Amino acid sequence: MTRLLLLGSLLLASVAAAAEVCEAPRSRDTAPLATAAAQDKVLANAFEKAATACAERGPACDQARLECGGLVTSIVQKQVGFDDGLWLRDMLLPYQGKSYVLSRSFGPVPMASDASCNVDVATLNAAALRRTKQATRRDNLLSEYQLYVRWSQDQFAQCKARVAADDKRSAEAKAESERVAAAAAAASATAAAAAAAKRAQEDEARRRAEEAARAQDEARKRQEEQARVQREAQEEAKRRQEEKARAQQDAAERQREEQERAKAEAAAAAAVAAEARVVAQREAEKEAARKQKDELYAQAQAEEEAAANAAEQKSDALKKKAAGIEVKDDDERARGNVSVMAVGGMLNAWAGTSATTTFAMGAGLAAHLGFWGTAPASGMASGFELRLSGRFVQTMSGPSANALEGMITGRYFFGRFGVGAAGALRFYDTFQSQSFDAGASLGFAFMDTPRTRVLLALNWLPLGTSMDYTRFAGDFEVSYRYFTAHAHAGILTTTINMQNTLGWEVGVALGARLGW
Repeated sequence: MTRLLLLGSLLLASVAAAAEVCEAPRSRDTAPLATAAAQDKVLANAFEKAATACAERGPACDQARLECGGLVTSIVQKQVGFDDGLWLRDMLLPYQGKSYVLSRSFGPVPMASDASCNVDVATLNAAALRRTKQATRRDNLLSEYQLYVRWSQDQFAQCKARVAADDKRSAEAKAESERVAAAAAAASATAAAAAAAKRAQEDEARRRAEEAARAQDEARKRQEEQARVQREAQEEAKRRQEEKARAQQDAAERQREEQERAKAEAAAAAAVAAEARVVAQREAEKEAARKQKDELYAQAQAEEEAAANAAEQKSDALKKKAAGIEVKDDDERARGNVSVMAVGGMLNAWAGTSATTTFAMGAGLAAHLGFWGTAPASGMASGFELRLSGRFVQTMSGPSANALEGMITGRYFFGRFGVGAAGALRFYDTFQSQSFDAGASLGFAFMDTPRTRVLLALNWLPLGTSMDYTRFAGDFEVSYRYFTAHAHAGILTTTINMQNTLGWEVGVALGARLGW
């Protein structure tokens, strides 16, 4: 029986194996590839012509560039999305389980992407060479693909011949398979009847064994239930006996605790009475000591007040004498100050705003430190000054814009005249853009004392984020005691709507200062 089934399976497998399907050859239209090669040759010729004509500048060069540009625009648009790798992939993929052997090598080459003729002669020659190589590659692909098409058609013909032979063998195998299947069916029916009788005997024996096992299991469960009931009765009697003993022990414990509590309360009352006596005596002693101490303090204070009055009178006399002495320090320069100011002014094309004039307001801070020598008999002292200033302004009219600006200057003053360097850092429109400027700084001090300061400063800032030789910033300061006023102005070149524009600003700042 097993041998019959095995033989039938082998026959069916041979029939299935004979069902070979001949896949039609993959042949792609070569017209787009031929067109692309011809277009590459046209572009190569156009690049060469433009390179030759542009060996010298002139009308012929311009005309050649114009014609070349028209061809490049037209052909590049036509070749958008074109991929000559499609034909190469067809030849590399196996067909009918076989691989086509290329007669030449086609390595990976980037697509030529030259899209402009407005370049130098060397670039035009290089573009012509790239397009010539690309045209040669595509011509070779076209020739190789024609050889591949003939090879795939030969493979297809061979496959069809094999299929015809396989069909004949399949018909013979099918007839033999049907005969073997009939014999196997007859043998299978006889074996099935014998197996059914055997299964019936086994089922009856199994049923009797299961009934005997169930009877034994029920008897075991009844015995276990009787043992459980007896065990629970014994545990209940033991639990009641333990509860009775525990109740008697709790009653004895409560009685002992009540006796100990009564003794402790009596001892505590005696201790409270003794402590009250000690506290009363201690408080009386403390009160007597405080009274004596207060009397001594009162006596000492009276003596101190008498001495203080005499010292105060002497101190007032010395202060009046000191106030009458005038120290003439007009020859000394201000060591430093810190100022807080309100700022207002007009802006025009300032740092990217529109070319219209706008009004802006804000707040500012300023500080300076001076390191001065001794003043000569006539004139001002020389020395180094470091000045730091910053301000934030927001436009009140016109396009909305804001700026955060800071400047640091270091100048050495030769008497009234100072020279040094300056640097400025600016952030515009809430830190969306910024610039850094640096350059020279000049200063002239009309007056500079610890109380009064009148100073003119001019800063030229051509260096920084961009070169701008028109960038100037000036400041005129007038300060007296706690008041300060500044007038400032500046110009720079800014870009608005892709055009360079000369921007300017003028403004004033008023505020308070702390000088020393």
